[in-house]
Amino acid sequence: MAATRFLVVNGRPHAGDVPPVSTLLESLPGAYTTTRTHGNATILLFWERHLRRLSNSVRLLADHRPDLLGGPASTDHSSIRTLVGESLPKGLGLALAAMDEEITELAVTALVCSGGVSGSGALDLYLHIAFYVPPVFGAVGARLAIAGQGRDIAEAKYSQWARCVVSLRIGLLHGGLMDLGLDLFS
Repeated sequence: MAATRFLVVNGRPHAGDVPPVSTLLESLPGAYTTTRTHGNATILLFWERHLRRLSNSVRLLADHRPDLLGGPASTDHSSIRTLVGESLPKGLGLALAAMDEEITELAVTALVCSGGVSGSGALDLYLHIAFYVPPVFGAVGARLAIAGQGRDIAEAKYSQWARCVVSLRIGLLHGGLMDLGLDLFS
């Protein structure tokens, strides 16, 4: 079976098994953003906005909560753009080469951490790309509201908050929603 997920770390394709994006976010501290493609993977939706949000999240975490970024880091906006620029074409190339007729879109997540691979407070970029089959237009879907503790820095999107959401998710599923046939997180 062909790969369905791809990971590029600091511009280099990851050779081993690639975990689901939820596992990646749960295992590494850092700022992240997620988007998807449109038009048979020809357009990244709101990509410039996502890059600005990612850069802003890294800056906020570095200034106020470096522990949520993985440690102290330099936060030059252009360095994040460079890291993404080195990784995105490689990741998209791998994914597009492996796509078949049934897969029409891609989910793209960029996670920026401090010093994990490169060390010394430099930023590392993990670019995760997975196949995505959009729901049929007009199909009834679940509406979801998440309750619980908000992010410590509301304007920053970071991976530790994703771990908190998982514990909330487990509590909801064991609280009777499964008995009703509702799985709001699938």
